Amino acid sequence: MEADSRLPYTVLLQVRDLLTVKTFYQHTLKLEKPIVDSSFWVEFAVPNVGVLVLQQTNIVAENGGPRHGISWLLPVENLEAKLDEMNGLGILPLRPPIEIPGRRSITFSDPEGNLFTFYSQTGEPTG
Repeated sequence: MEADSRLPYTVLLQVRDLLTVKTFYQHTLKLEKPIVDSSFWVEFAVPNVGVLVLQQTNIVAENGGPRHGISWLLPVENLEAKLDEMNGLGILPLRPPIEIPGRRSITFSDPEGNLFTFYSQTGEPTG
């Protein structure tokens, strides 16, 4: 039996409005066409990350606002260009960019309040 060559699941987000959130990730964040696309389960392959899964559920609070604690990460080459792009789309960061060892990051939320963070390399991590 051959090893499964699929990317590992890295993040599963439970959402109320699957179509709205899927459209946001595919068209606003420009993720590739889903590799699995059903009425209750959508998978996006995210290069250098793994698989982002969206699962339709009714247990998510409607209009619950930004969720805290978990944010999935998306690497980008140029964080400032991505910030400008998101601002141009009317999507504002939840807080100013932060510097972490070897990286700079900025966090946003999707239409249901799920957090996502873009980051870029700034040099070698220190520590």
